[in-house]
Amino acid sequence: MFQYRVSKYNPELRDENQAYAKEEWTSYSDIGKEFSDGVLSEKEYLKVEKEYIDFIYELFNEFKIEKIKILKQEPKNFLKKTSYDVDDKLLYTIIQKNIREEFWCKFKVEKFEFYMGYDFYLHIDFTNDTEKLLEQLAKKHSLFLEKV
Repeated sequence: MFQYRVSKYNPELRDENQAYAKEEWTSYSDIGKEFSDGVLSEKEYLKVEKEYIDFIYELFNEFKIEKIKILKQEPKNFLKKTSYDVDDKLLYTIIQKNIREEFWCKFKVEKFEFYMGYDFYLHIDFTNDTEKLLEQLAKKHSLFLEKV
């Protein structure tokens, strides 16, 4: 299994213990709060959130994914269905609500699983090494890839 973490955090800003050294926003609830580079606006938040969602949908396109399954969810039985078509508008909303920490679920497709973790980290587990593709997509969406 190949495990990756995609985020808006530049890995070069980690200290020797791998802690992120710059104070940055980490969630939707941070809109309006002040950080080292200013107050987080809704516009800036939405821009970054869209990059994550676009990254995920590009992965779907790269691997010709048409259906996605929900493996786990919290709270349990929050979603009535456990399978969605990729072009289903509800799936977009489900991913967005996961990013915003309104609820949590783990998604599965044929070649990979993914979930949104705390502090705005997207975790992806692949059955094969796809690091080069992920690096390209992350860079395209102003995100960073780390192998974990």
